[in-house]
Amino acid sequence: MIWLVGILSIVVGFLAGWYFSRSTNEGSGKASVEKALEATQFELEQYKQEVSDHFAATAELLEQANDNYRKLCGQLTESAHALLDEKSRAELPELEALEQQNKALTAEDDEEWQQPRDYSGSPSGLISGTEKDKQKEPVS
Repeated sequence: MIWLVGILSIVVGFLAGWYFSRSTNEGSGKASVEKALEATQFELEQYKQEVSDHFAATAELLEQANDNYRKLCGQLTESAHALLDEKSRAELPELEALEQQNKALTAEDDEEWQQPRDYSGSPSGLISGTEKDKQKEPVS
């Protein structure tokens, strides 16, 4: 009988230890998962910021390149007018294309930029009006 009590107490002790160790490991598992999640979210935010900075710098560089291109076209046009006579200018079709491009670039600078509309001027499609409007349309 003493052996039975001893064996039962060992089994109960083993089960209690196994349950206790399992419950504490799950808590540490949750903590490690939460730490990993926080670290991943922080890395994602850093990556988003880096991408945003990259696109801002790229936009700035493109604007500078665009300004330099406009200046180059203007310089070439002015130099051609100053250095070439009428006959030489007439023989160069590239010069005329460059002048037109320069005019277009300066016209773009002068125009006020507007964001495009997301809709057309008049309704169209299947839901273009009421039944009365549809009845008034002549059938051809």
